Amino acid sequence: MLRRIAYSLTLVLLLLPAAAAAQAERPTSTLDGAVTFKLPESWEVGPYVTTPGRGVVQATIPYPAAERANLKAEVTLTARPVPPGVTVAQESDGVAKNRYEGLAVLSDTADGDHWRTLVWTFRAGGRAYLVLHRFGVEAGRAVELRAALPLFAGGDPKWVERAASDFNALCESLKIDGRNRFEHRITPDKFAGHVKVTNR
Repeated sequence: MLRRIAYSLTLVLLLLPAAAAAQAERPTSTLDGAVTFKLPESWEVGPYVTTPGRGVVQATIPYPAAERANLKAEVTLTARPVPPGVTVAQESDGVAKNRYEGLAVLSDTADGDHWRTLVWTFRAGGRAYLVLHRFGVEAGRAVELRAALPLFAGGDPKWVERAASDFNALCESLKIDGRNRFEHRITPDKFAGHVKVTNR
């Protein structure tokens, strides 16, 4: 009996590092490898699902000033198959139709016929947010990448600029079947007048 228990404990100890390593892995693709990407190293990866039919990756961008105010900078990447004929406009036009309080689109740029990037602001629960939003539709698959950055009194405009730079890097790496077009990067002038919004 003692020998059996010792064997079981040894097996558990051997498997624990492998399980921890698997949990620590950062996803780099979904939809069976059709959608690929590289998350910034500084972002903290949360729950994710990567299957041939659906991909959802969640992450948090560390922001100590926001965390002290009980706020988070959250990112979501989704990918899914879509029927033939679906366009990036159809996938992204809904942004302007959202009924968020104070929604304002600050920037809306297309990179060819298959990719689109928006920057917009809104308020929810008395809090203000800056949203960086990227859409792509290629080869019967659609991707959506959204980062919601909190804007608040005492926030750090330089942090917002760094977050936008990291978002640009992720957009650069985000590909469908190896294809991407990203000519209109998000620059600080697109949101400079909004990063000092005070949450009341």
